[in-house]
Amino acid sequence: MTNYLYKETGLEFLIELNNNLKESTKTFYNENYDSNRVDYTPFMSFKLKNQFADIQKLIDLNYEKGGLITSKKSLNEIHSFFLNEGSSLTLGMPVIYEDWPVMTDIEKTRIDAISSFREGKALLKNSPFLFELYKNLIEFVIPLDRERPSGFDNQTLRGVILRTFPKGRSGLLAGFQLAHAMGHHVALMLESIDPIYKSDKFEIIEYSVRNDKRTVQHAFVSSVALSYMAILAKDIYGSGNEYFIADEHIRSYSNYIPDAVASAVESINKSKSKFTDFGLKLLLELEEIGQI
Repeated sequence: MTNYLYKETGLEFLIELNNNLKESTKTFYNENYDSNRVDYTPFMSFKLKNQFADIQKLIDLNYEKGGLITSKKSLNEIHSFFLNEGSSLTLGMPVIYEDWPVMTDIEKTRIDAISSFREGKALLKNSPFLFELYKNLIEFVIPLDRERPSGFDNQTLRGVILRTFPKGRSGLLAGFQLAHAMGHHVALMLESIDPIYKSDKFEIIEYSVRNDKRTVQHAFVSSVALSYMAILAKDIYGSGNEYFIADEHIRSYSNYIPDAVASAVESINKSKSKFTDFGLKLLLELEEIGQI
């Protein structure tokens, strides 16, 4: 079976897809704004969809590829963006932006959060697949200020992870949060080449992992996110080991993360939602990951 979500063939496919999307975004940006930028930056996509947005400072943002944004000046610019031009990106989120704003003073008050991020990123090195994908897929991480493990991702800011780093939590949580976010980005990126859903992607279904109701799109994106957590767990603890993870948030999905993937896919399959041929192939891959 050809892989699209993981393994060597999946990695090659996703890296090529991401590179093509970045190149096309950069080309469209240069053509539309009489620019000659050499490198892709995530805010280009937002500007292309919102031509009157005054976000040049964010397009020119200086950052370390795959790193955490810690500059107070840069974080203040991003915070202002979400309060103004980018406010539409947080619509429909489970909490309002003001409840998980950008952490603008991380360098001064939350050195522990910076350490957690670095530990979490280092943890990804245990998974050759995830670490190589991270290096290509993720442009930078924006810290959010909330004392709960949470965050959000948006396909208009492709390559940007927004996550909290709660006090007293280790890099173990951060590593799994990064893996989870990568799954979000991959699932949303795949919609750029295939509809994935034949029926209404906003159809509400029962989602057993969280015992809640959500759209089938949300359930699918969540399933891919869980699958990347399962891959990380397998690469750390070994396949088939019913490990104990000393973080209550990670354990809240399931004591054994592959079981959560299997449960998520089962919820989708039990619904009346219809998928394209490509979407069905992705569900089969997710079922396979649920057995690792």
